[in-house]
Amino acid sequence: MRLLTAQIRNSFRFIIRYLNDDYDSEYELFNLDNITDASGQNLYEKLLEAFPNKSGLKNLVGLATDGANAMRGKYNSLSQRILELKPGTFSIHCLCHIGNLVARKAQKAIPQRVISLIHLLHSYFSRSSKENV
Repeated sequence: MRLLTAQIRNSFRFIIRYLNDDYDSEYELFNLDNITDASGQNLYEKLLEAFPNKSGLKNLVGLATDGANAMRGKYNSLSQRILELKPGTFSIHCLCHIGNLVARKAQKAIPQRVISLIHLLHSYFSRSSKENV
């Protein structure tokens, strides 16, 4: 398990969404391994390596990232570097990451007795006779 975690931490993964020639939305997943420096500058350089001659970034309009300083910081972040390359590009904090942060903080505020009750209810209804039909 630790090896897998180490491999994930040393990778830079991103998804690019674009319109093809038929104006259908398509997605491509990119995975850049062996990231030893997670600074905004290094991530920017790795992104440019994935798109030689910057041609793949010419139609970039937006960027959604987690809230890490290397991604969204005011100085030297990936989003700031992209803005220098392509002014007018918008950058937002990914809504999925925001939701995850909210859920984690909310869970800490819930008393343990309530969480235990929720688990018990789930166990009870998961053995429901209607589900087993």
